[in-house]
Amino acid sequence: MTLPGWLRAVLPAGTAQTWAAIRAVVPDAAYLVGGTAIAVHLQHRVSRDLDFFLSEAADLTAIRHQLEAIGRLAVTCTARTP
Repeated sequence: MTLPGWLRAVLPAGTAQTWAAIRAVVPDAAYLVGGTAIAVHLQHRVSRDLDFFLSEAADLTAIRHQLEAIGRLAVTCTARTP
């Protein structure tokens, strides 16, 4: 996957590679949030982490295992809201 130049400017190479690597695992109901989402939207700074929320229920344990199987990834928090 080739990212547009403006997106490469706010995502370090490693983060862009991670985005490409996890694309097939992250559910379609996921959306980017947090500092990276703001950095992508405003294009004002570099951001390294990828934070996702899901708009639909999903098997978070299975997703976590799939992500961790890709390589050096850290899933630091999974939580369900009532």
